[in-house]
Amino acid sequence: MKFLKGLALGLLGLILSLSLAVFGLAFTINSTVLNPGFIRTEIEELDISALVGEVVSQPSGQPQGGEEITSQAMTTAVTDTVTQLEPLLKERITAATDSIYDYLLGKRPNPDLAVTLRSTILKTDFFVAIIDKLDITSMVKEIIQQQLASAPPEFQKYIDASLDKAVTDIKPVVIGQIKAAGDPVLDYLIGKTDSFSVNIDSAQLKTNLRTSIHDAVFASLPPEFALIPSAQRENLFNQLFDNFAGGIPSSFEINQSMFDPAVRAGIADGLKQAEDGLVQARQYVAYFQLGYNLLIVLMLLLVAGIILIHRQVRGAARNLGSIFLSYGAFEYAGVLVARYFADKRLPSALAELPPSLQTWVTNLSDRLLSPLGTFSLILLISGVVLLIISFVYPKREISAQQPTP
Repeated sequence: MKFLKGLALGLLGLILSLSLAVFGLAFTINSTVLNPGFIRTEIEELDISALVGEVVSQPSGQPQGGEEITSQAMTTAVTDTVTQLEPLLKERITAATDSIYDYLLGKRPNPDLAVTLRSTILKTDFFVAIIDKLDITSMVKEIIQQQLASAPPEFQKYIDASLDKAVTDIKPVVIGQIKAAGDPVLDYLIGKTDSFSVNIDSAQLKTNLRTSIHDAVFASLPPEFALIPSAQRENLFNQLFDNFAGGIPSSFEINQSMFDPAVRAGIADGLKQAEDGLVQARQYVAYFQLGYNLLIVLMLLLVAGIILIHRQVRGAARNLGSIFLSYGAFEYAGVLVARYFADKRLPSALAELPPSLQTWVTNLSDRLLSPLGTFSLILLISGVVLLIISFVYPKREISAQQPTP
């Protein structure tokens, strides 16, 4: 009978030890990869503005003079824009991540990544925020300069002096019209619609440009105007303006033709593949969660079995304490060794990555090990406590049974 009891305790103890080892890894996965809160924290920890600054500032050659100044200006502009938008960008990425995890964890029936992207990262207000940060004035100015390339050389100085003011005055209108195009463009890109058409009205821009150039010309008359009667100057200006500005259309149409069909097809194909991957991943997550819960139940049953076989506090506490202490000490030592090698090897392995990304990956490796370290440390402490109880409890029991004189 004593032999069978020892055999049963040894078998249950072995299974419990193996179960703890498997559960430690499962607990780590459940606390990190399958934990939306952990992912949100990692998104917050990533310094996107610093990463973008490091990427765009990497030399792509040996620029000199004006090219170097332009490169520095572009780097500064891109970095400043991303820095200003970083909180909103992280908020949108987090929202998209939460939606994806809701599907993976069985909280919603389908992934529908197109809807997820449109309601988070590709939401209109995010698009508007990006438009607000873009240098629309320079973009519009460049387009108009191309349209006015046929102007007589003697008028170029008046155009150059007037263009900035005309474009600046029209900027709010242009931005408003571009923002209005946001929804149709985004819906088309994700496959929600098959076409779109948005007209950008340039009539007001043309009017502002005419007024600005007119004021500049008549404030400092060119020789051609100075030699003719004042009554004819207005007609001459209108004729000249219509000649070199007549190519500016009254409106610009933006439609699906501005995008290569392969771009939209690539987006649709990427979304389809991602959704197929999520469907398969959800099945694996469901199996994992089932196994995770069954493993908890198994460990509780094993602990209960050991307690029932001993039927006394001392034996059960010593047996469980030995198992918990052995596993906790071994696993915690493994975590310390893994952190040591990560600190030693990761810097050289990540040497080609931008510095901010190196820091993030290094910290990520430490945070991935943190749940396993916490779990093993709790078991180690629990094992010590149970062993102490196994030695202290019998003495108290004997002391309580001794008759008082």
